[in-house]
Amino acid sequence: MVSEEHCVVLLLEKNDNDANIIMQGFSSVDAPHELRRVTDSAAMLVYLKESLNKSSSDKFIKPRLIVFGIEGVSDEIVRILEFLQRDSELKRVPVLVFSNTAHSEHVLRAYQLKVNSYLLKPDDRDEFASVAREVGSYWLRWNQLPS
Repeated sequence: MVSEEHCVVLLLEKNDNDANIIMQGFSSVDAPHELRRVTDSAAMLVYLKESLNKSSSDKFIKPRLIVFGIEGVSDEIVRILEFLQRDSELKRVPVLVFSNTAHSEHVLRAYQLKVNSYLLKPDDRDEFASVAREVGSYWLRWNQLPS
């Protein structure tokens, strides 16, 4: 069953070019969603905390999907992933990583912290856009999450 629920995808990506590729790929997905981008870990944590605040405005809607565009699993990313796991609502939100590095220790650490998918960013822009589109389609159209 295809998801018809309007949702928010929260993207942490510092690199404007990579962010544009991911946003472009997701924008072509035929599923109602809004991609919201933050450019640093502090802003990501603020957004996530505010999304749990029931009195917050529509500016901080709880994400249905969290995407990290990162160089590797830094201490800042670890803090965010640990925060997600401590919250009963947020720990059910799928987390994807698009990374420039496939170092085994980064991949292992990400999965230990309950990341749902770790993808290597293709060097080719068109291939990267295609991967982003396919990943977006899977997670926004086809994947079913618990209520």
